[in-house]
Amino acid sequence: MQKMDGKSLDLVEVNRRAVMEALKEVAPEVVSESGVDLEKLAILIGEDKNLSDKLERYNFTWPDKRKAIKSALTPSSGTLRPAPKESVNWDNTKNLYIEGDNLEVLKLLQKSYFGKIKMIYIDPPYNTGKEFVYPDDYADNIQNYLELTGQINESGRRITTNTETSGRYHTNWLNMMYPRLKLARNLLRDDGVIFISIDDHEVSNLRKICDEIFGEENFRNQIVVRRGAKSVQAQFETWDKLGQDTEYILFYTKNSEFRFPKQYKKLGNIKTGTWNNHWRGTDRPTMRYSIFGIIPQKGQWRWSEMRSLIAIKNYEKLLSDLGESPESITQEKIDAYYTKLPEKIDLLRLSKAGKPEHYVPPSDETLLNTSWYDLLVGSSNEISDLFETKVFDTSKLTSIVIRMLGFCDKDSIILDFFSGSATTAHAVMELNKEDGGNRQFIMVQLPEPCGKDTEAFKAGYKNICEIGKERIRRVIKKIETEYAESEKSTQGELDLGAPAKQKPDLGFKVFKLDTSNFIPWDSNPDNLSEESLQRSLSNIKLDRSQQDLLYELFLKLGVTLNTPYQKVELAGKYMYDIGYGSIYACLDDDLDMDFCKAMIAYHDAQFPKEESKDKKEERELEKYRLETTTFIFRDSSFADDNIKTNILQTLRQMGLTNIRAI
Repeated sequence: MQKMDGKSLDLVEVNRRAVMEALKEVAPEVVSESGVDLEKLAILIGEDKNLSDKLERYNFTWPDKRKAIKSALTPSSGTLRPAPKESVNWDNTKNLYIEGDNLEVLKLLQKSYFGKIKMIYIDPPYNTGKEFVYPDDYADNIQNYLELTGQINESGRRITTNTETSGRYHTNWLNMMYPRLKLARNLLRDDGVIFISIDDHEVSNLRKICDEIFGEENFRNQIVVRRGAKSVQAQFETWDKLGQDTEYILFYTKNSEFRFPKQYKKLGNIKTGTWNNHWRGTDRPTMRYSIFGIIPQKGQWRWSEMRSLIAIKNYEKLLSDLGESPESITQEKIDAYYTKLPEKIDLLRLSKAGKPEHYVPPSDETLLNTSWYDLLVGSSNEISDLFETKVFDTSKLTSIVIRMLGFCDKDSIILDFFSGSATTAHAVMELNKEDGGNRQFIMVQLPEPCGKDTEAFKAGYKNICEIGKERIRRVIKKIETEYAESEKSTQGELDLGAPAKQKPDLGFKVFKLDTSNFIPWDSNPDNLSEESLQRSLSNIKLDRSQQDLLYELFLKLGVTLNTPYQKVELAGKYMYDIGYGSIYACLDDDLDMDFCKAMIAYHDAQFPKEESKDKKEERELEKYRLETTTFIFRDSSFADDNIKTNILQTLRQMGLTNIRAI
């Protein structure tokens, strides 16, 4: 029975194995029992020459950069404890809200969400000298987090801002951002995207570290966005205020192989149809053919010959249907005809000037350019309207996030690990309401205390997480009210068979970062005592519940935190069936052979041998299942050692060999 450790995914080991396997394949001579012969490797790839010159090559670095990189690779010994009482619709929702230091949380999410996130949006501290910058403690970041947030040691550690007079102004900020972005990249899907809000203080440094982490080739845009300025004149008061009415959103992709849909924005009025020149300047000889007796001598037609000929026929039919001639037809009649068609078609005609031109239909939207200057990036009004008081000063507007969500499919997972007032969660829920999407959000936020002189504190909110959670609750209530009013207003109307509008996921699960539920074994003989030996008989902390243990298992085994599970009674004991038979977690005490037999019978009922593979794959539950069922037991769960041995042997005889201990 394999023993599980209490740490998150070991990224160093993952990277080592991948590199070693690759080297064994292409350069086995550089790999030995002692590791990689770096000198041989350098010779093989031609990197052994002019090493002194290489040291002088351009390199972006800063103090403690090596520590920052290593901190991303150091496994976390923490866990995420569920908080159902602070959640909404716990049993059914797939949305997550996580309280904790995002560095540790990102480490804990590595196994469960590796390569599963479609979009990340973060609005980190801009390093203005007025914002808190996470003071990471590379020795014990969990302890550091608990102290910072006042969860242990009431005097705690004072949360301070990162001032320019500290001597490590940029260094502190870079050391905070680098490991978090490094871990974030791992979570992105192959077609994933990341957006990062920033202003002039650190935009150049952020660009450099993103180029290093995501690759320069995956930089997509530095989007210009507009923020509110008190007055135009205020820009000219001092030199540093010249750009105060703008900031930026850096846009990177996981790789450059994937293309994204064109982005459009809504217009205030519907734009009438127009006709565009069918000739273009790009030069493809295969796209030069005769239409209306015209053959381009250079350049090309926009469409293939077949498509163009069909478009000409379509226009001739339009004229015939309307009883019009090319000279008498009006644009209004063409638009009216087109909008009544059951599907879009191409139209091509010869203009009065004797040039081929194709039809561009009426539209209420226009193609976006690389600037999003039409949107205001931030305002306190949106959140103030929800709370009926000013509880957050720097909240981003949902319109900005919704614009970003346009790059994602409707079933995407969206991550924001500097979630602040939870604008991203608000935007996801609003967009799901509008288009019937099933997007899920994961919000991560440090429970940074609110100052006692702030409006938020006076309104009863002790930290930023309390504001974020309450905002999501109020958005849920708002959407539920809108649905109720909509249903009331449509009562009695004729049902024309249109599918009912899908109600979005109106809930969220709350989790909180904490130390592991498991007590690590202390092998130092000087620390052994009768009390510690007694405690070691059960390696579970006394204040932890079975639900706490369950979700730590999710993280250790790589199961998403919204995976369904049920508590099943077997022979007077309880077992958790996770993911429809993917994992059986047995956490009760005094397990015996009767329980073992009942568990095997339950498993056989879940996976009937007579059921065909094709039929099994058709079932909804198959998307959750792993290739083989994993059995989880506590070391101290068995009635005695003989029964433990018999249960394990019985499972192995049945071919159930994936057995883990905690």
